[in-house]
Amino acid sequence: MIRRIQNLAHRAERTAFDHSNLVGPPPSQQHLDILAELRVLTEQAVAQRMPRPAKLPRQAAPVEDQKVSAPVR
Repeated sequence: MIRRIQNLAHRAERTAFDHSNLVGPPPSQQHLDILAELRVLTEQAVAQRMPRPAKLPRQAAPVEDQKVSAPVR
């Protein structure tokens, strides 16, 4: 699905600047169709994504106030 989205995005980039669009009229219908398909595929990918675990990571235990001696070189 990711490859399909990437291919559509590449096609959208190409069709966005067709020769008929250089002066500034609205995008072609082909470009709008590609963008609509991209939106649908992206929504599907987000919906199919594995849900994240609801449990939050635990907090780190506090460090005890002890002197730690470092080896002397």
